[in-house]
Amino acid sequence: MVNYENNTLNKKKKFENYQKNNKLFTNIYL
Repeated sequence: MVNYENNTLNKKKKFENYQKNNKLFTNIYL
């Protein structure tokens, strides 16, 4: 159970990082 929650948190963090990077990328190249 704890493991499952950790996985979910990690995915959420990765996704948030991905979005942040995406914004940076978009801001630089548009």
